[in-house]
Amino acid sequence: MKIWVTSDTHFGHNKMVERGYRPPGFEGIIASEWDKHIGRGGDMVIHLGDYILNPAWNDEILALNGYPKILLRGNHDKKSLNWYMNHGFDLALDRMSFQMFGVLITFSHEPLDPDENDFDLNIHGHLHEGTHRGAVPDDGMHYLISLEQTNFRPLTLAYIVNKWKEGNSSYGWETQ
Repeated sequence: MKIWVTSDTHFGHNKMVERGYRPPGFEGIIASEWDKHIGRGGDMVIHLGDYILNPAWNDEILALNGYPKILLRGNHDKKSLNWYMNHGFDLALDRMSFQMFGVLITFSHEPLDPDENDFDLNIHGHLHEGTHRGAVPDDGMHYLISLEQTNFRPLTLAYIVNKWKEGNSSYGWETQ
């Protein structure tokens, strides 16, 4: 089993194209990359929020590979946790933490303040290219998942932790 991490898919968010953040048809690119890398069963997916803005996309997204699928709600995910669990996710939370690879990892949509939260590594989304809504904290404790910088591919947790341990704590720009 692999653990995959992705964020900020923004399915059905037309302003992502209008504002020049993403190309037309970005949802299809994300879905294709998702299913190309993530296996149907036995590959866990942790989605760090801003999943879907237009529920018309929900049936297509339900068919994406991965089990279990966990959502950590983002600022655009306005529905209840139960709604997301009834629409394709096996678990929906606002954040979660666990120890793996000898590291206490906290997953969240937005970067967390290490003075107010206990973690070695905070894997987050929200900032897109690192300039949208502020800069990535430069404290060696944060790792931004930016689909714009990973060719819209999800990343494995092992890859992220290895890159972080190598000192690349700002972006997941390279892909495995």
